[in-house]
Amino acid sequence: RVLFRSNGQPDVDFQHVLDTAQALEDTDVFHLFLARDADGVPLAGQIAFAGAALVTLSGVAVADRAFEESIPANDLLQWSVLRWAQQKGYSAVDFSGAQPSSADPKIQAIDAFKARWGTRTAHSLRLEWQTAYPRRLLAAVVRRYLG
Repeated sequence: RVLFRSNGQPDVDFQHVLDTAQALEDTDVFHLFLARDADGVPLAGQIAFAGAALVTLSGVAVADRAFEESIPANDLLQWSVLRWAQQKGYSAVDFSGAQPSSADPKIQAIDAFKARWGTRTAHSLRLEWQTAYPRRLLAAVVRRYLG
């Protein structure tokens, strides 16, 4: 059952998230944060990759119910991630994906949400696969150099 609103990006099969978590389970690199309601039902999820001093956020999802019922699940989630990163001693959290020159209202709203957390725009390296490359190899590289 599809629970999460599309952000205009291609859907990512949850099995990919599980495979990544399994491949990196012996490291402190991959983290999955969930905001749940009182019954334990997930309302928002955020993937975080942690390196030496930096946490990079990726793959946020918010359940339609959170939007429909005006539940600030993503706010709770981001606060929890920032608090966790600070407690663990990370020096920065990269919200990634800012597009300050975009005219798209949705992108502007996303950037405004990120700015509420005291972010600043900075250039960063972005890697994209142009071919289907084995995830386990990527996980091994991340484990070796960031783990």
